[in-house]
Amino acid sequence: MGPSLELLIPVAIALYSMQQDDSCTISPAKNPLAENVCQGLRAGLHDGCKRLLSVPLKSGISLVGAYSVTPANFPPLVKQKIGEAYHACDRFWSGETTFPQYKIELADKASVLNELFKATNTIDQAAQMNAALVAAGATADAITDPDSAKDDLRRECDRPQASASPGCLLTPDPERTPRIPTSLPPSAADLTRLADEIGKLATKVTTLSSEVTKLVPQRISPVAAGWTSLIQTRFDTGSHEISRASCDQLLQKIAASGSGTRKVLIHGSADERGDGTTNDILSMRRAAATATCLTTSKAGAALIIQLIGTGAMATPAAGYAQARTATVYISP
Repeated sequence: MGPSLELLIPVAIALYSMQQDDSCTISPAKNPLAENVCQGLRAGLHDGCKRLLSVPLKSGISLVGAYSVTPANFPPLVKQKIGEAYHACDRFWSGETTFPQYKIELADKASVLNELFKATNTIDQAAQMNAALVAAGATADAITDPDSAKDDLRRECDRPQASASPGCLLTPDPERTPRIPTSLPPSAADLTRLADEIGKLATKVTTLSSEVTKLVPQRISPVAAGWTSLIQTRFDTGSHEISRASCDQLLQKIAASGSGTRKVLIHGSADERGDGTTNDILSMRRAAATATCLTTSKAGAALIIQLIGTGAMATPAAGYAQARTATVYISP
């Protein structure tokens, strides 16, 4: 065959590896704030994608006991769920979805990815990806919840034009998803099964509500950790829009404080009017708006920004304006 084959085989293997890596590439978010916050998740998902696509599948796999995936359909499904997990983060930090919806969506995609690792017997390789998902707001319990994975896959295949989606290259197991004839009433067994599913859904809703309560807001003391208060930006009642004058003042302060890569912590807060959930989300939005202002400058582009929504600040009525703020701290 000649020596040329000895050269071609390693080259072909190298090219295949490069293609696999490229196929896992996730485009950065267009919104600078979203990319800044979600870049750790993007790196973790990229690692998870590469590890899953490197698994040599000789036969199909079964997911959560209800769906089967052929070797040919496996890569499209992996890449779809990887992309959906990242874009959930992108949409939230770009202001396109609510925090509770983001939590549910992230949990669903994370659970499907975890099931893919389990089904290929590579769950020990999921650690870096799962750590990134937890850092982005998913809980360990949600990631390992098979019911979340089932819900996501069922929605994928029930929606219109599902056959054009990689997720619906899945084959449902008819024994796990029985079709009840419309001309016959459901059996006692079917009613029992449906009641059990409703109970599980109710438990899941309660759990997710509890997670939102625990995770929003996060509260830490930057001053105790050595952070220095740089500036405080104020907002109108019920608003998270930062004025041009406030943004310009913030950029001047940042430019005067130094240059290069530094860490910045932004605490958003709200006054006591309104319910707790609204104030929690509003405080985070104010922190996000302040961060967006920072990313518009050359000095701000080099910053590593962390956002904290501290919810309502306890003040007398006369001090409500002081509570409607986002405070910028800079690392020592």
